[in-house]
Amino acid sequence: MAEPEPIWRRYLRFFGPNIGADVEDELRFHFEERIAALMAEGLDRESASRAATAEFGDVAAVRRDLATIDRRVDRRHRFITRVTGAFQGLGLDIRSAVRGFRANPGLVAAAAGSLALAIGVNVTTFAAVDRIGLRPFDVPAGDRLVRVATTVPKDGISSSPTSLPDFIEWRTRAKTASLAGYVQTGYNWSSNDQAERVWGAQISAGFFSLMGVTVIAGREFNREDEESGERLALIGERIWRDRYGGRLDIIGRTATLDGVAHVIVGVIPSRYVFPFVDGGEVWTPLANAPAATRYFHQVWVIGGLAPGSSVAAAQAELGTIARRLAELFPDSNAGYEARVETAWDAAVSPDARRAVVLFMGSIGLVLLIACANVANLLLARGVARSREIAIRSAVGAKRGRIVRLLMIENLALAALGGIGGVLLSVGGVAWLRRSFGPNLLGQAPPFELSSRALGYAAIVTVAAAIIFGLLPAFRAGATNLIGTLREGGRGESSSPALGRMRGSLVAAEMALSVVLLVSAGLTLKASYRINQADLGLDRRRGIVFSTVMAGLQSADTVGRLALQDRLAARLRAIPGVTASGLGSELPLDGSGSSKYAVEGEDSVAYLKLPGAQYHMVGPGFAEAVGIRLQAGRFFTRDDRRNAPLVAIVNDALMKRHWPSASGALGRRIRFWDKSYEIVGVAASIHEWGIQNGAPAAVYLSAAQVPVSWNSYVLSSARSLGDLTVEVRRAVAAEAPGQPIYRVMSLEDYVAHGYREPRILAAMLTLMAVVALTLATMGVASVVGYAVAQRTKELGIRRALGASAKQIVATVARQSGKAVAIGTAIGLALALGTGQLVAGFLNGASPFDPLVFAGVGIVLLAAAAVSMVVPARRAVRVDPMVTLRNE
Repeated sequence: MAEPEPIWRRYLRFFGPNIGADVEDELRFHFEERIAALMAEGLDRESASRAATAEFGDVAAVRRDLATIDRRVDRRHRFITRVTGAFQGLGLDIRSAVRGFRANPGLVAAAAGSLALAIGVNVTTFAAVDRIGLRPFDVPAGDRLVRVATTVPKDGISSSPTSLPDFIEWRTRAKTASLAGYVQTGYNWSSNDQAERVWGAQISAGFFSLMGVTVIAGREFNREDEESGERLALIGERIWRDRYGGRLDIIGRTATLDGVAHVIVGVIPSRYVFPFVDGGEVWTPLANAPAATRYFHQVWVIGGLAPGSSVAAAQAELGTIARRLAELFPDSNAGYEARVETAWDAAVSPDARRAVVLFMGSIGLVLLIACANVANLLLARGVARSREIAIRSAVGAKRGRIVRLLMIENLALAALGGIGGVLLSVGGVAWLRRSFGPNLLGQAPPFELSSRALGYAAIVTVAAAIIFGLLPAFRAGATNLIGTLREGGRGESSSPALGRMRGSLVAAEMALSVVLLVSAGLTLKASYRINQADLGLDRRRGIVFSTVMAGLQSADTVGRLALQDRLAARLRAIPGVTASGLGSELPLDGSGSSKYAVEGEDSVAYLKLPGAQYHMVGPGFAEAVGIRLQAGRFFTRDDRRNAPLVAIVNDALMKRHWPSASGALGRRIRFWDKSYEIVGVAASIHEWGIQNGAPAAVYLSAAQVPVSWNSYVLSSARSLGDLTVEVRRAVAAEAPGQPIYRVMSLEDYVAHGYREPRILAAMLTLMAVVALTLATMGVASVVGYAVAQRTKELGIRRALGASAKQIVATVARQSGKAVAIGTAIGLALALGTGQLVAGFLNGASPFDPLVFAGVGIVLLAAAAVSMVVPARRAVRVDPMVTLRNE
């Protein structure tokens, strides 16, 4: 056995255990115990020592094992001690924070309220941009998805669908990606004499599998389904549960779509948001029609990159295939190329990306304003509790320990604000759903308070605690111990450095608020400009609704036209209806476009012909919408199926070819290889926004070019509710089982078409109002603090004869200077950031002097109002009470 541990070494155990000495002590103890036992049996000490040594065996190995065990125990003990100490300290700090909150409920309410407003706006906005630009779709293989589009560089077409034959060629030849095609459409779902319009698509085989989506029941389509032409359908989970109770025997049952029975072969989960397909609930096979033409482009193509492949490799391969097709089919494919881009790049437009940047930057400014406001409040509180901090330091608390205490208080304060912000965001997300409104089929966008939004709320809460808490915490941790104790905690109350610091925070709040207010003002003015703009129609007229006549009663063209005539007559007979008409699309809905030629002009190759939008409309449509006639006439009931083909052009098309509207009348235009006589010229409608020129358009008679889908417009002074009841009765009488959808006033319809600018203006205005509220709270807190700290000075001034105006000026001077400086800086920053919102102003200037001047006036007025209450308190200071207390 080794020698016993020296006495002096045992005093060093304060710095940690001596494991080697402890092991030797333990071995010696057991060795001596065994020797004593053997001596008790009659052996002498020497013999007992030899026997004990023999029994112990390899002492070195035992020593190593004991040392290993002791080191493990020591590490565990140290860890438990540190964790226990940390949790004990944390518990003390939390209890201290709670006591502090109870002692200052007003400050806690103001700070937590400021944070709740800012975090609520942040989470609500994040929920919006998450679906608009960050995560517009959600499928398992989303990171490998691409979209393949047809481009025509010489015509300026950067992205369009392709033809069915071209898609099949792409799919067959491509090796770098698995491709699938779709044509988005809608269906009339009929069941038990009830009909519903549902959204969906015709899809090719493998559409869902390449996105990593598996069916809940059954199977998805295969290549044989495309070739066979069988009437098959996949249905969404909502329909499966609502209409069929989620029964697994749904496979093999039939669903009536557009009057035709389809066999259900699978159920698609609804938890996914599919790229490019809005609100999909029913899917049918994209039939491989042998007669499909390469001139008809309607198939959008998506793909999943093969393992080891890339977007660049897919672009090179499909570009080669497209050029080869252009060589093989020059009449239909000359000049056509293929463009491959990630699904995210394809789904998120440049406008959406700018909106995401704008929104995220704006909510960042709101958060910074709230943090500056809370930091100001905490600086004021730090002065009030400087004596407490000094006493803690005097009894041994280190600066790091004090900073930790204050940061825990800040985290607790931020947590209160975060909880309040999440609760506010619940209402905010509901507001988003209502404001964005349903799509054309009545389905609301998938805005939700998702786990991502909640995670963002947690990150923002912690970030806010760090931002607003560091400066007050470190300033409090650097308290002058001797000076503070000598002054009784009042040493910093009149610190010029502290005053400048708080004034700087106010100026920063004002500057950031100005930037948000200017952005909101510019977008509000742009939204007002849209509301007042002449779009080429009268938005104050009647109601609109849509229907698709599909089923046995309208299977042929003659029967469909007869049904439309009967329904039109019933609609015109509704009391109070002054005009009614049908069209293939409503204005602002967008429409198809095609090449046309003006007879009598020089002929050119097909691909070089000009293009125009086309609309099929019936008698009374233009009158009901309020489209102005510039020359000629609108369609009448005489423009029937077997009558001479006639057309109406808008003035945008007329100006391409004739100097006046009258010059176009009687001329002929060739559209879809048919010749139409121009009988009228109508005013153009701004279908692409007021900032863009109206597109050239051709109106054809719905009786001469019939379609099964129609939108109706009724002009009437009656209320929307009364007219809706009458319309449903009329449709049920003439076309039982046919659904109508998107019933709304024409004014609401137009507003829906321009809802993006309105939502942008509404959200920026919300942020600006919150920022203005927080900034004025910051000004009020600074002025109130100044009054509280200068009570003695103000009392002396009153005693010496200072007037109320002089006292108010004295109180407001310092804060007013910060407000003025912050406003000036903010206006300069707004000039520099005006280009960020320029793309959303529909052609308006981002440097509108009225908006800038109005913002400056509003902000200065709000700051002045926020000074009123503290200033009035300063005026009421009693000089005698102040002097007596001194």
